[in-house]
Amino acid sequence: MSDRKPQGETPLQINLRTMAPPLALQLLHLLLACAWNVLGLWRLAQGEPAPGPSASWLAVGALVCLSIALVLGVMRWPILYWVASAVIVIAVAPAIWGAFVRDAADWSTPRWRWGGALLNTFGVASAVWGCLRLRRLRST
Repeated sequence: MSDRKPQGETPLQINLRTMAPPLALQLLHLLLACAWNVLGLWRLAQGEPAPGPSASWLAVGALVCLSIALVLGVMRWPILYWVASAVIVIAVAPAIWGAFVRDAADWSTPRWRWGGALLNTFGVASAVWGCLRLRRLRST
């Protein structure tokens, strides 16, 4: 896919065309992370263990706010996109590391443990990809 400017495209259209793939992956990661937390809260309410070491409404709210920040960053304020992406990477890095160093009993099953690590690795990769694309877009 070319990042060259077709005739008549506005800066917003260029941003959206260039950033749509990584943004979609980042939003998918955040949606799945929200689902993880809501599932964990539901399981806790049923007296069952959460899939992982944490589940909270605060996390769901933060993930929704990050989703909004990413979209606004692509559409209007690139610095907001970079900050939101950095927050995502910083927030999920301990969760990825934790899958390797924390007690296995913190997860309900090994599938949840490694599934969470994979989900968060996907989030880091999509955030890094998006930041690199936005940097390249801003430098042209």
